[in-house]
Amino acid sequence: MPKKKKIVLILAVLLVFGAGVGFYFYNKKKQVEQEPEATPESKGILPGTPLTMESQVQALYRELLGREADTSRLAYWTAQANTSSIENVRNQFMASPEYKARISKVA
Repeated sequence: MPKKKKIVLILAVLLVFGAGVGFYFYNKKKQVEQEPEATPESKGILPGTPLTMESQVQALYRELLGREADTSRLAYWTAQANTSSIENVRNQFMASPEYKARISKVA
């Protein structure tokens, strides 16, 4: 293959590759711009409300189970979060039959 044809072929490949990469990043940026930012308000926490462990557990109930926590369960899970972590409580909620039943209805 002559040297000139090789250069043209390499340039063509680079142009196609560059266009593909540019298209990917353009769409990724567009997707990020369209996704609403998660705010405390979108998680059911009112503005100005301090993020206590109890309010975080209540937000998990709303977000993951789609309901408010009853008083005794809220106290139990708040104590669990205080002794371990809110992430541990989130994981336990996501492993619960109630959560699994809720997401199976959505899918």
